Amino acid sequence: MICKYCNTETNLSGGAQSNHVAWCDKNPKRAERASALIKARAARKSTPGTNQYTKAAKEGRKIEVSQETREKISNSGKGRLHSEETRILLSDQRKKWLQENPELHPWKRNDKFKSIPCQHLKDRLRALGVPFEEEYTPLEERAFSVDIAFPEKKVAVEVNGEQHYNRDGTLRTYYRERHELIVKSGWHVIELHYTRCYAEDVIEEIVSILRS
Repeated sequence: MICKYCNTETNLSGGAQSNHVAWCDKNPKRAERASALIKARAARKSTPGTNQYTKAAKEGRKIEVSQETREKISNSGKGRLHSEETRILLSDQRKKWLQENPELHPWKRNDKFKSIPCQHLKDRLRALGVPFEEEYTPLEERAFSVDIAFPEKKVAVEVNGEQHYNRDGTLRTYYRERHELIVKSGWHVIELHYTRCYAEDVIEEIVSILRS
């Protein structure tokens, strides 16, 4: 088949060919499509449990799925690989959307997983009358947030699980680079292994830094 935008002949058929046409580099509506896709994904995440299977589970019912249907679901997403340029476009559109809608970022959802050690540390700070902000975004151009922040002092506390570290105890690349970005903007960032949230010297260190 031949793409109507780039006139390239492909060996694709059906959904795969339609996918090529929709994301063709020469399709004038490609950026618009990417933006719409990001919004649609966000809408689905904000209203979870809306398909027939999750509804049935919540109501105590069970829907039997045939092997044929399972195979159709499994194969439905195959053959839809995006080009590197399209992946970059989708990534840029998502970043733009998150910057425009920071309150909808996954890290700021009400149902976000709550770290018990982090909550314990926050409770201790509250008990001491130390004001702070939760899930604060220190860099306007980036959507990520820090667990505990003292914006006036530009001090942040990150509570980390095992997945944040390499075997030698150093931060994994993503978290190290994020740490360096925040520090370069003038912040002091305290990286805590979650087990340290219960230590008295942690509170002393935070208070000492805030008073300096």
